[in-house]
Amino acid sequence: MTELDRSAFRDARPFFLGHRQYAPALAVLEDTLPGRVFVDTPDEPRVVVAWAITWWAYIEGRGSAPPDAAGRLSAFLRDVVLPGTRELGMNWFELYAPNDADWMEACERAFGSLDESDGPKLKTDRHLETTYFLDEERFEAALPALVPPTGVILEHVEIPLLSRAARELPVIPPDVRDRTTPGFRLVIDERVAALCKAYGFASDGSFMLAVDTYSEQDRGKGYASIVSAALIQHALERGMKPLWETTEWNEPSQRVAAKLGFVPDETYPVYGVVWEPPST
Repeated sequence: MTELDRSAFRDARPFFLGHRQYAPALAVLEDTLPGRVFVDTPDEPRVVVAWAITWWAYIEGRGSAPPDAAGRLSAFLRDVVLPGTRELGMNWFELYAPNDADWMEACERAFGSLDESDGPKLKTDRHLETTYFLDEERFEAALPALVPPTGVILEHVEIPLLSRAARELPVIPPDVRDRTTPGFRLVIDERVAALCKAYGFASDGSFMLAVDTYSEQDRGKGYASIVSAALIQHALERGMKPLWETTEWNEPSQRVAAKLGFVPDETYPVYGVVWEPPST
């Protein structure tokens, strides 16, 4: 796989059109989300990987996977991905793939070629994820109930798109290192209980939400719904299109999505690799 210069990112944009789940990949290609882009052959690419740094990567091609896709992807994982994630201080990587039998076979062969010689206690897995789009009428109907309880503060914040480690890497252009993204957080007694942030604004305004409730004591109280609703409302007022994404097994996230008025769209495979982080 050959890395593209940032000036050529937009040339790969047609590969990712037509599927909502590719909003972060399009944001990388449109230079609103810091990332790296790789192709199998620079002159007439058949395969593109758009990697949102400190997040995850997306692979697409012209039709079904070419015969050499598994071999190229395997080499890419070993030569670029594993060293690159370690340099970022990460011990995991995820690749979002087309819901296509040939692509799934290629990804399974590539990830299956990894073993503990590539990292301590290295494991690979495949799971399914689904993108949800917002039904605005349902959201508006739910909104009156999604307010912070007494004593809980809801704050609008700007959050760095890149981790500190990523901002120091030479592959990250200086002009994108300090970019931020909007978010909302719930604060209880000066403790951040939940946070929802946006990432990867595509040119059509679509973007994914990322929400976290940090402590077990704060879960099950509706805080994720409240911070998400605040960011969704903020986005809609600016003509943006919020998207939700969750795994096949994350029922709490699926319930929050339904509560907010999100509707399931496409389901697709995600291939992951994780290994034991180095001791400090």
